[in-house]
Amino acid sequence: MPRLESALPAPPGQWERYDESSAVQYRLPGDDGPCVAAKLTVRPDRLGAAAVRVDRIAGCRRTGTTRHPDVDVAADAVDAELDAVLAATTEHRPGNGPP
Repeated sequence: MPRLESALPAPPGQWERYDESSAVQYRLPGDDGPCVAAKLTVRPDRLGAAAVRVDRIAGCRRTGTTRHPDVDVAADAVDAELDAVLAATTEHRPGNGPP
């Protein structure tokens, strides 16, 4: 886990990063209710053949899991996902154009 933790990106924008004993979570706070706007949980894939598993949540709904063959590929995928979600949420804020 230490190699995975050190390879993962710093949280951009309003994302927050939480390093836990068996996973790294990125959370994007939301304005509605107890659920975060988005969350990525990154952990070693102990049950499958891949090296790293990334679980995605939007609001209170699980939106999918991806598996990656190595830490570097997973880190690149996490970085792209964080940026894409941040861009999508920024585009849809009031005053930033049509939803």
